[in-house]
Amino acid sequence: MTDESSFGRRGFLVAGAALAASTIGARNALADGANRSDSRPISSGKLKAIVEATTNCQKVGEACLALSAKQLGQGMTAMSRCQKSCINMLALTRAMLVVASHGTADANLIVGLAAVTAKACRECEAACAEFETAQYKDCAESCRRTAEACEALLNG
Repeated sequence: MTDESSFGRRGFLVAGAALAASTIGARNALADGANRSDSRPISSGKLKAIVEATTNCQKVGEACLALSAKQLGQGMTAMSRCQKSCINMLALTRAMLVVASHGTADANLIVGLAAVTAKACRECEAACAEFETAQYKDCAESCRRTAEACEALLNG
């Protein structure tokens, strides 16, 4: 097996896991009362805030992921939780960025995706906050801002 095919499979599995988490999160968010039965559109201001936050999360998260991969390769196993949460956060913030950017999705779909994205960002924030390195601190802060933007959408 080449490195290229291994990466392709890993990427496929990460994307599949993100899709499954997003589907479960959306279903749970809707079951918890986040369903907008009146189908009111989501304000463009809230979508813009999510686009800005998730764009930054993508940039900062990639730097965090690269550093954690390097440190894991050097035997720093404490980075494992950080790396896993960062991978999930990147997949979900990417999905949220695309959906919010297009602005064509049904409000229920956006709300469900926002719920699971906020959860992934909070988990990544907590994992990264444990470390003093600037990339991890930046990632934790960016995840906090993205979670807050998603939560603002959830709260009406």
